Amino acid sequence: MAAIGAALLLTSPYTPMLFMGEEWAASTKWQYFTDHAEEWLAEAIREGREAEFAAHGWSDDVPDPQDESTVEASTLNWHEVTAESHARMHDWYQTLLRLRREVPALRDTPLGESRVEHNRELRTIIVQRGNVSVVANRDEAEQVIELPGDTEGQDVLAAWGSATVDRSSTPATITLGGHDVAVIGVV
Repeated sequence: MAAIGAALLLTSPYTPMLFMGEEWAASTKWQYFTDHAEEWLAEAIREGREAEFAAHGWSDDVPDPQDESTVEASTLNWHEVTAESHARMHDWYQTLLRLRREVPALRDTPLGESRVEHNRELRTIIVQRGNVSVVANRDEAEQVIELPGDTEGQDVLAAWGSATVDRSSTPATITLGGHDVAVIGVV
């Protein structure tokens, strides 16, 4: 599902903002931390964080933003980048960012010209930006999904998992494994 989210974010018409380590699915939980010299400000932040946690019904164990251990707990483990599952996610982000840079439709299609189809029952999402479609299967089971519009000349530009396009039917379809996503289009 994180790969689907990445594909939707990085092919959107907006400027993507990534959180530290997101591009490799870092396991580090980020905790808000500060380093204020003014004790009144540090205390106000502590009280604000406690009130925020309480409002959400979260535990009473609120990390102290001024405590060195909060910073240490939030420090990324850079060795994860090369671990298999993290490296795979990192490669996926690099692929999507390369597509964003190289595929004109992902750079130039205005927001108002994008189309989104969401099928709640099948748990699928299709986002069209010019001659590029992002097709996501949010379900656990493999699915055959009808592709929108004319797919002539379109190829799978990138896929997380399995993605097979069948143009023998009308409309053309793509078969995606559970929680898989594909970017199809013309370069």
